[in-house]
Amino acid sequence: MSLTENEREFLDAYVFEATHGPPFGGPATADLKLRGIYYRHLMWLLAAYQQELCARGEIPDGIKISQPPSSPWEDLAQAQQRDQALKQELEPKEAIIRG
Repeated sequence: MSLTENEREFLDAYVFEATHGPPFGGPATADLKLRGIYYRHLMWLLAAYQQELCARGEIPDGIKISQPPSSPWEDLAQAQQRDQALKQELEPKEAIIRG
């Protein structure tokens, strides 16, 4: 289960906002805050984002998007559910890499 296209596009903007200029400032970050979603709720989504880009030889530092799409997660519960689904998918891979 990889990221959806909506998730990838949104995370492009969010990761850029988190890593450039004043951190966590911009429309993607503001959208998440309105939904009660913060960085700590997206750890496995961000890990999947990083893995996908690194596998393509790209640096996972986001893309500046002045008008990013809306959050692909309606609320905190939906974001946490999706994050946990990716955790279950990615944890076995992490263990193999470390093993």
